[in-house]
Amino acid sequence: MQVFEVGTRYMIDSGFAEPMQTFIDEDGFDVSTLEENILSYYQYEDELYSMPFNTSNALMFTTKIF
Repeated sequence: MQVFEVGTRYMIDSGFAEPMQTFIDEDGFDVSTLEENILSYYQYEDELYSMPFNTSNALMFTTKIF
């Protein structure tokens, strides 16, 4: 299940959904490849409640002209 960052708090409080951490632990999924700062939006008390969704990084490309 994927939920936007503010919706994660609703998930936690409602008790309607199982924390994503349960499935990560069961499957041995490696979250170390995901950006730690982004994961923090979806964690509560060191448990991941949902996977990052709709997250992007701004990039700037330049061309050096001689």
